[in-house]
Amino acid sequence: MRVTLVFSTKGQRYLRVGLAVPLIGSISCLRAMVAEEGKTMPDQVVLSELYATGFQRSFSDDDDLTSIAESDVVYAFQAPPLHTRGGSTRISGFHHSLPSSPYTSGPEGKRIPPSTTLSSEFLNHGGSTKVLLVICNTAGSGQQAVR
Repeated sequence: MRVTLVFSTKGQRYLRVGLAVPLIGSISCLRAMVAEEGKTMPDQVVLSELYATGFQRSFSDDDDLTSIAESDVVYAFQAPPLHTRGGSTRISGFHHSLPSSPYTSGPEGKRIPPSTTLSSEFLNHGGSTKVLLVICNTAGSGQQAVR
């Protein structure tokens, strides 16, 4: 499986990696593998599927690896480290601001794991680190496509 890791620092923009993922496993395993390749922490990795037409879905730790096809375009975005007042962090892999995977939606179309962390909690409130992630979808095709 090929994954493009997009770093939050200016020093290194992105890294494309090819990973030999297990046939049976969860997305949390993929997050750990991507984090190891990028020399970052797994709780800083947000996995999403993107195409030229825009954002498709994000992945939760509980999602099965078989929900990702070989042809899917997977990006891993590095979020800034999570800082909390107590010094502990919660590992999530799923953000309220991103739609859940269509393969794991619940009765109301959303499935939010109990360990969910708000995406705003990944912002470094004490420093000057800024992260801007713009995801733009297109409507239509060809010359009639609009963003």
